[in-house]
Amino acid sequence: MVKRNCFSELLTACQEMPAVGVIGLRQVGKTTLVKQLLTHLSGDYIYLDLERPSDQNKLQDAELFFTSQKEKSFILDEIQTKPDLFPLLRSLIDDDRRAGKFIILGSASPSLLRQSSESLAGRIRYIELPPIQLMELEKSNLSQEEHWLKGGLPDAVLKTLAQSVKWRQDYLKAIIERDLPQLGFPANPQLTYRLLSMLAQNQGQLWNANQLGKSLELSHTTLISYRDFLERTFLIRTLQPWWQNAKKRMVKSPKVYVSDSGLLHSILQLHSLENLFAHPVVGFSWEGYVVNQIINALPEGYQAYFANSSNQAEIDLLIVKANNPIASVEVKLTDSPKVPKGFINLSNDFNINQRYIVTPNSDMYQLNPTVLVLGLKAFLKQINSFLK
Repeated sequence: MVKRNCFSELLTACQEMPAVGVIGLRQVGKTTLVKQLLTHLSGDYIYLDLERPSDQNKLQDAELFFTSQKEKSFILDEIQTKPDLFPLLRSLIDDDRRAGKFIILGSASPSLLRQSSESLAGRIRYIELPPIQLMELEKSNLSQEEHWLKGGLPDAVLKTLAQSVKWRQDYLKAIIERDLPQLGFPANPQLTYRLLSMLAQNQGQLWNANQLGKSLELSHTTLISYRDFLERTFLIRTLQPWWQNAKKRMVKSPKVYVSDSGLLHSILQLHSLENLFAHPVVGFSWEGYVVNQIINALPEGYQAYFANSSNQAEIDLLIVKANNPIASVEVKLTDSPKVPKGFINLSNDFNINQRYIVTPNSDMYQLNPTVLVLGLKAFLKQINSFLK
């Protein structure tokens, strides 16, 4: 059992809001987390899995079902399969605004569910559950390299390597051939496999719709809509560029990452560390892994971007608060890094004094008066103090 970092946030939400939404990748641990939460909540909860036929039958007359048990609270799992429930939930919540009345779990973002943002505005708080993070595994025997290779989906990271490889292959097949079509993704499974493969091969690189569109024989607008759909189902992360107040001409295309490193490696058929380190994507895989770990560890009120000038000066991760860049991060897959000149120049342009180079396992030291080098775990442990 892994204690998730967002547990306290979720508990607080259930004590304050009539509806709470827990969203994230399928099989990321949403149901397990909420069942752990129930031991800390008062009241009697009814759990409904909306993909189970027997539970679907209970909701043939959903209004009658809920109102006949109005003293109870409800957990609705896989809510994306019945988005038509949202208008009814709005009405029921308006009649009974008891905190924690509804806990809904979903494998799609509110923007993909469409009706939820309108129907439950002001009545629900959404909390995104990411894959298991490196620091959540501190008490386990799992190494950082194993976590990077397997990713953070519980059934992948907590199994043996052979079991993890097989599980992730089955998982991708189910997502591509069943779940995405059920949510309305218009591409056929063969095209989806090709698209994800190309995104994986271009992990962490600038989005190039023309290149991808020609390879897949898709229009620019269709490709953008596919990218947005995959992001709203948490399969990819789009990192936006920062270009405000820049002294140089800046790139305005986003970067795209497969959101879970284990899924990235499965798409690319990289089933061992030896395979991974021999593949050209290894540096971008490490960058995506670090970027996701840091973004998921950012305190409330902070946002993440990257910066890339037209002369190829780059900041891998730019941490912004109140519309002001406050820290720049360079990601290196070496414990003996050098400071890229472009990183220094862009940090100077944005008047950033906090500059870090994050490596796999370096001791913490000053590489020069303005740049601190440290390993990923050390950075994550001290991120709150760094950003004060």
